[in-house]
Amino acid sequence: MNIHLSWQQPKVGRFALFYLGFRPFFFLASLSAALLGVIWLLSFSGGMTLNTAWPTPALWHGHEMIFGFGMAVIAGFLLTAIRNWTQIQTLHRWPLAVLTGLWLGARIANLFAEGRILAAVLDALFGIMLAVAMSWPIIQTRQWAQIGLISKVWLLVVANFFSYWLADDPAQARTALLFGLLLVVAILITMIHRVLPFFIEKAAQMKQGRHLQLPRGKNLQKWNLVLFLAFTVGWLFWSSHPVTAFIALLLALLNGWLLARWADRVVFHEPLLWSLWAGYAFIVLGFLLIAFSSVFPATNWLGVHAFGAGAMGLTTLGMMIRVTLGHTGRNVFQPGQLASAMLALVLIAGIVRVLGPLLLPYQYTLLVAFSLVLWILAFGLFWLTYAPMWLRPRIDGHYG
Repeated sequence: MNIHLSWQQPKVGRFALFYLGFRPFFFLASLSAALLGVIWLLSFSGGMTLNTAWPTPALWHGHEMIFGFGMAVIAGFLLTAIRNWTQIQTLHRWPLAVLTGLWLGARIANLFAEGRILAAVLDALFGIMLAVAMSWPIIQTRQWAQIGLISKVWLLVVANFFSYWLADDPAQARTALLFGLLLVVAILITMIHRVLPFFIEKAAQMKQGRHLQLPRGKNLQKWNLVLFLAFTVGWLFWSSHPVTAFIALLLALLNGWLLARWADRVVFHEPLLWSLWAGYAFIVLGFLLIAFSSVFPATNWLGVHAFGAGAMGLTTLGMMIRVTLGHTGRNVFQPGQLASAMLALVLIAGIVRVLGPLLLPYQYTLLVAFSLVLWILAFGLFWLTYAPMWLRPRIDGHYG
């Protein structure tokens, strides 16, 4: 079915920040990744005493990385993608500015000890407005295949609500945060399965003139979903149980098989491909580390950071670069050497944060600090380089 855009292109001005979802949310996501990294580095190293809306600095850090940074990237990506999928204009101009303001207000409120109620209200309004804005075009065009993805966004809104509600009980709040992290990982897996093999095939054709047909593993993806649901319940409530560890191992093997089948030579020559592939590899590594945690408990939290610092960091940065280039009229096949450098910094940061403590456990504090410095440099450089693209109109003169 051919669907034409159900809107007329507005006049294009000089300031384009609120023309399409990726612009304000990638702008703020990358800036917050760098600034939150600086604050956490100062707190972790003892250079700053945090007195936030959360009872412990670690809970604030986890919440803001998942429901602050993570949700901003998801908002920017899906508001942009849904317009492409449905050909219906998603939030733009002042409604998009309002949505952005709610997100930003919640981040600021979370920095203050008395700000939790305000932050919870603003985050709830942001989440509901975002989820409705995503759901409406999908329902209008009856694209029921997207319901699974949209439902994960709704569940993120619920998980965020419970994280605030349970904040005074650190153990229960941590469970809500881990549920949020798993939802982000589920969204990452969904998007990687959809786009990575297609991107690899297209790059092989464009760059090397090869016709490549990669397996999608449709049946494996169905088993992946069932196992992931079982793992979510097991990890949240019986994290040290051998059955949970076994399910994590099965997930590592299933996703590792697809990862290996997608390791075409073109991947390792293209930064926007190897970043997604390596992000997927961190997900596999996360499942492996959690599987071993029934024997070596310390690897459980290394698995958490494989999902966060590794998978979320690499995948989000790689997709933000690709989406920004593509939706500002630039060539996604020529991201430039600077993009490679930024992605390499996040890759090294993830390796240091996840594998470093296994090799040098007595240097844990130094390794975490070094990883944070690399993360801050990568996202700070990304923001400085790409901010003009988000602020200015497309180079081809189109609206978006």
